[in-house]
Amino acid sequence: CMSCQGHNDTNMSMFWIEFDKAVTEDDIVSFMRNHLQWNGMFCSNGRFAKRVFASHNAIYECWCYFAATVKAADADLHRWTHDAGEWEGVTGKRYQNWQRMLAKRDGKIEQ
Repeated sequence: CMSCQGHNDTNMSMFWIEFDKAVTEDDIVSFMRNHLQWNGMFCSNGRFAKRVFASHNAIYECWCYFAATVKAADADLHRWTHDAGEWEGVTGKRYQNWQRMLAKRDGKIEQ
């Protein structure tokens, strides 16, 4: 819907993108689940958050993506456009190895 790259050296230095009002929380969650890392977690430099504007007679809400810098936002965009389905589910080899390592570390299985 609109965006701002931020204004360095001011109090308005944050990069942000405002999504159309039709974008819902379910859309944001779906996006995150489509970009899970190998360990089943979504990670980003920036954050998705709902922004609320209020005036004397109206309230306007929308979902936004915020990042501290353009460089951080560019890194997120690159990761999301170049990920290749890292998440293979709980039966994925890398995830299973990680779970075994954690279990050994915590003494839940014999070494």
